[in-house]
Amino acid sequence: MLYNIFPNNDIELNKCIEEASKEYSGFFNIPNDEFSVCVFSMKKEIFDEFKSIKEDYVVAFACPRSNIIFICNHDDIKNIYNDIEYKKLIKHEIVHVYAYMYVNFNKYVPNWLHEGLARYLSGQMISGEVCKDLETLFNDNILPNVIYSGGGIFVKHLIETYGNKKFLEFFNELRNLKSSNEVSIIFMKHYNKDIKEVLNEIVGENNK
Repeated sequence: MLYNIFPNNDIELNKCIEEASKEYSGFFNIPNDEFSVCVFSMKKEIFDEFKSIKEDYVVAFACPRSNIIFICNHDDIKNIYNDIEYKKLIKHEIVHVYAYMYVNFNKYVPNWLHEGLARYLSGQMISGEVCKDLETLFNDNILPNVIYSGGGIFVKHLIETYGNKKFLEFFNELRNLKSSNEVSIIFMKHYNKDIKEVLNEIVGENNK
């Protein structure tokens, strides 16, 4: 396993990182990537603000091009993230490392697709989760909650309905995007359906 963690004194954290890296290396069928994990402490004034917004990116974020993951020290946020949720948070960021590499860091891959995939693979999806603004997933003024929740619901539907293989073939071809407008064209090529047609499938399931 090729990674560095600073500080390197948390056995459970090391185990979580190693297992997640192996899992996602297998999912994307690419070699284990080399990356660094930096554990930081959250200052009280930031933590007090965080309690009111509880956005994951405040306590963990990835810089895939630099292969660095930043994660807040669990002791600082234990009253918000239990052990299981904290591990899912870590796994979410590790998904980003592999997913961005898989699409060759193409900047036109939609954020909702990256975040949705990370939420799904990390196990952060809630059973029966719905997103009331799901129809705005492809709008220019997409809301932050739709990027994460709606993206996760869409990716979950694609993988569980049409399979990993088809999803990975679609996702991998996104590395060739020249603009964000080409996403729908590549989607149609692999799924033989308009991307909004699949969105309507999900909305229909939620309304049953």
